[in-house]
Amino acid sequence: MHMRGIALITGILASISLFASPAHAYRQYRTVEPRIPTSALHAPSRSDQFTNAAVGKRPETQAFRAKKDALKSKRTSKKRECRELIRNAPSGAMVRQTLDCFAGILVLEQELLRQKAGYIEGLASVSEAAKRTAVFAVDSYRQALGQVVANIEGGAYTTVESLKEARKSLKHPYKSQMRIALMHLRIDRAAQWTGQILSRFAEDATAFSPSDSDRISCCFAEQKSALEGLLAVEEYDALKAGYRQAQSDVKFCIQSAREVLRLNNTGEQY
Repeated sequence: MHMRGIALITGILASISLFASPAHAYRQYRTVEPRIPTSALHAPSRSDQFTNAAVGKRPETQAFRAKKDALKSKRTSKKRECRELIRNAPSGAMVRQTLDCFAGILVLEQELLRQKAGYIEGLASVSEAAKRTAVFAVDSYRQALGQVVANIEGGAYTTVESLKEARKSLKHPYKSQMRIALMHLRIDRAAQWTGQILSRFAEDATAFSPSDSDRISCCFAEQKSALEGLLAVEEYDALKAGYRQAQSDVKFCIQSAREVLRLNNTGEQY
């Protein structure tokens, strides 16, 4: 197989892997990357620089996941502890115990959101606009949680029912807006990487015949356009369904590219 073709398809595989979770993405990249022979290395192109910038964030991603997992474990333990405390609390102290427990869980939620916002700010493979919107939505939700904690500590809630109403008020608009903003962020990242795939085809046309290059480039271009169209959607379920479909469609484009390279490699052996 043409060495540049190997480098090209490797970059494509790294790109599509980043549509998945960060940890899975970097495992995929690390698995594929060593397959490029030293002789195939070349001066980094613009799309190479884009890929390297994103992959260079792997330590930050691993650190974020470790912190997130630790905080989630603490939250689970706190919920378990609270169930026991509330179950065993005297009838006159049950409301106060419920309020205190909920405040403690919200404090852990706030820290999770703070870590998430910091991680998003450091992402290298998304647009600044999508990043700012996501960070704003995460911080807004975190601040809303903080207000509920302050209200609990200030004695604003005197019944479990009033606390339930406060919890319900967090979902709309704060949590729902955050979910949409985070989905937009994922879609934006997918569109950015699909654009880099197109750039790689433009930078190295020798890996494919002109007809194959046009066909596969068109496939990726259509999916990039579809992803960008999703950024105007403001309904979470529609976004999620559209994103899943885009993932499937982009993977089909990649499978087509891999099959062409496989056939080209087979032909070179005869």
